[in-house]
Amino acid sequence: MRNMHQIHPRLCPAAQQAFRPLRRSLSTQAYPRPLYLIETNDKLYGISMVDPAKLSRVLPKALVGWVPKETAPEPSSFAGPSPRSFLENKEFQDVLHSTLEKYIHLDVHTQDLARHQNIGHLNINDQRVFSPWGRVSDPEDIFGTVLLDQGRIVPGSYQRTGSHRVVSREGLFQLSDYMYEQLLGEIRLLR
Repeated sequence: MRNMHQIHPRLCPAAQQAFRPLRRSLSTQAYPRPLYLIETNDKLYGISMVDPAKLSRVLPKALVGWVPKETAPEPSSFAGPSPRSFLENKEFQDVLHSTLEKYIHLDVHTQDLARHQNIGHLNINDQRVFSPWGRVSDPEDIFGTVLLDQGRIVPGSYQRTGSHRVVSREGLFQLSDYMYEQLLGEIRLLR
């Protein structure tokens, strides 16, 4: 792989003419947000949530992970990562969890859940799978937990679980709209 400290986006020939976000089916549901494939070497595409044309350079920690080129010989044929073909990027996961730790207490959806539960620890669930109230999500679908105090999230109390999977059989992870925007903002600030 190229220098791991800096990967300049080199678009695939098909993508050079009209670089479009990929909105393809992941598992049984379409992923609701743009994804971008970036050629990182002759065997792998990097998956980005941010349009590489809007970045001065693409750092490895800005890539969600990698997929072998044989899973998408042409970028337009990419149907999304699967657990079998996806190579996780631990650096990206650190950015993801750092963003959750920094902003989760400001997320309106999570605040509503906190008011309802009132005390204890609240699981922060991946939104790719719906979990009815009172049910615990599968471990691979729990980002982490926060501490509640009288219906409020205690800032700085986010604790990441070691079991969350960025890609599961249900597809790529999903965040609330607010947290998604915060994550994109954090990725754009990476140096």
